[in-house]
Amino acid sequence: MDISNSTQTSLDIFRLIIDQGPLTLYSASTQSSFPLGTIHRHFKEMERTEKITAYSGLENGRKKKPYGPTVFGFVYYSRIDKHIKSRLENYFLLWIHVENLYCGL
Repeated sequence: MDISNSTQTSLDIFRLIIDQGPLTLYSASTQSSFPLGTIHRHFKEMERTEKITAYSGLENGRKKKPYGPTVFGFVYYSRIDKHIKSRLENYFLLWIHVENLYCGL
């Protein structure tokens, strides 16, 4: 499947979040080859389109807000990434555990 460069960058950032997250903008930029501005732009767009979400109540200042995936993000990106699709159940189990840790459930 051919996808745009922008979609590929968002997919790469989403993969980073689900594999290494929850991530702040800064931690995502240090763990990838993308500049902070690119990460910021894609985080804002993915948050606006509800593919990722900020964990509320965990902010340690304006730039230290951790982000994690949403169910919609998993569904959206699993349609274009066979690796995410093949590991979907594992990712859900992992992120349910992360959500419980971060949100005190």
